[in-house]
Amino acid sequence: MQTSRRNVVKLLPADFSEAAMMQHARDALAAARGAFDGDPFSIDAMHAEVRRMLKGLAAHHERNAARAVELALAGAEDAHHALLDLNAERGARGEPPGPALQTYMQIVGERGPPRFRRPACRPPENFLAAFTICCLIIDLRQQFPDLPLRRSTARRPSAFSVIAASLTEAGIGRRGEEAIRKIWERYGPPVNP
Repeated sequence: MQTSRRNVVKLLPADFSEAAMMQHARDALAAARGAFDGDPFSIDAMHAEVRRMLKGLAAHHERNAARAVELALAGAEDAHHALLDLNAERGARGEPPGPALQTYMQIVGERGPPRFRRPACRPPENFLAAFTICCLIIDLRQQFPDLPLRRSTARRPSAFSVIAASLTEAGIGRRGEEAIRKIWERYGPPVNP
């Protein structure tokens, strides 16, 4: 039996492109998981990244240091640890702490560390993981520009379905395509009219 070239072309691209999309998503996910000090899908990595960013901002300008002090005094544990790290680094280099950091260290010395607020309910999702998921979607859509965000039919892949499948395959379940859609709507880039 002879198959027409037209029928073969119709069958191969859908199967091939879906496999290519999944492989691209797997590779991008592996790269994203290796880009941070720790897995961006873990809460510890998120806190470490927040501390690193706050320390960098506080080191950059005194106004930023004052804002980090406000956050720490309000009970933000990551800001407290960022300020302690910055103070230790500046002390090791023999640099002065700066007015905001010096004030914070005096307050901590007199009162002890601030009371860190614990959320009364389950904390919201890991925003570093949400950011990573949005970046994966953007990357996938750049690589496959005709790929829609959502499925139009159950049989055709979408960016949400490919990312959901790659996360599930990697053991990072996000409760499927609907959860990925909600993350995209909350954290994804705004839509241009």
